[in-house]
Amino acid sequence: MYAFLTTKNEKMTMEYQPSVVHDFGQELVARYSSDQMSGTTNLGPHRDDVEWFLAGQAARNYASQGEQRMIILSISMALCDYIADIKDDRPIFLLDDVFSELDAVRQNRLIQYLIDSGNQAIITATSLSEIDDVFIKQANVFQVFKGSIREEHQHGQH
Repeated sequence: MYAFLTTKNEKMTMEYQPSVVHDFGQELVARYSSDQMSGTTNLGPHRDDVEWFLAGQAARNYASQGEQRMIILSISMALCDYIADIKDDRPIFLLDDVFSELDAVRQNRLIQYLIDSGNQAIITATSLSEIDDVFIKQANVFQVFKGSIREEHQHGQH
């Protein structure tokens, strides 16, 4: 999905980083008193992390803000496809101001994915000027101005 959105040949990988490396039960017993004092369990799957890498470099240090946005979107897209395979149903994408950090090519590739995969999406944006007309014609577009909502374009109308 990352390669599709970016058209780059950079490899995106992830590394699972568990909070417990050795015997989980033993670690829980060892930290029981401190967990009671803090009122929470301080290790376990809820404390595990995932590190994302782009071209072998830690994305949080190496990737630009736009590249980080692409990583998040590509993970969401892959997860959506996975859910669709298992549930035979597609989630709805809620994308708030997603276009602000994407150039025109990436904006249009994201829309292309949503259409090709049959996903429904609700997208907020300050501008649609970079979106190809062929995609706009397939959408219902609403404009919010001074607290009023006005339909700009309805799918199927020219």
